[in-house]
Amino acid sequence: MKDRSRYDRGVVFFARALTIAIFAGGVFVVVQSLPGMAWENASPSPIQAGLGLIAASLTAAVALAITRDWRGQRADQLAAQDLAVQRTLEAEQREQRANAYARVISGIVQTFTGGSRGDLATDRATIAMWGSSRTVAAVDNWQRVAHSIMKDLGGDVPVERRAELQLLVATVAIEARRDLGLDGALDAHDIAALLFDDYRSQ
Repeated sequence: MKDRSRYDRGVVFFARALTIAIFAGGVFVVVQSLPGMAWENASPSPIQAGLGLIAASLTAAVALAITRDWRGQRADQLAAQDLAVQRTLEAEQREQRANAYARVISGIVQTFTGGSRGDLATDRATIAMWGSSRTVAAVDNWQRVAHSIMKDLGGDVPVERRAELQLLVATVAIEARRDLGLDGALDAHDIAALLFDDYRSQ
């Protein structure tokens, strides 16, 4: 692609140089054909040839300008298409991350209520593939702390540690929101209170 662009620039430069040379030649012929100049008495008069060269050079100049304008427009169109494709891909990836985040957070919340947790292993794998480094770290932190607290309780959340674990879940949500470009006005306590009815009362 780069070699092609270099070749195209070389062709345009040569065409411009040739156009200028033809125009200069035409002007020279016309000037030399004027009264008092060297070719005044030449027969047939070369002035028509000179005028023809000037006309040809001007036509070529217009053609070059049109070509340059078309190439510029085409380059802008291709750039716009590339940008549109990139934005579409980014939107699709963002949606995929948002869905994975929602499933994981919902599954974790079910840990506190005894509801269906879904396929957390698959959702965690999705986050590992698509999630931001901060969100991955927050999920990992939740897993490690929750496992250390719940491993001897059959997966149940002890009442005295609920608020601590709920705050870790909220931290996962905060990092997910940050990755999705949402505002940071809410803190982890606000999110925890939204996710868990009993958070504020503990």
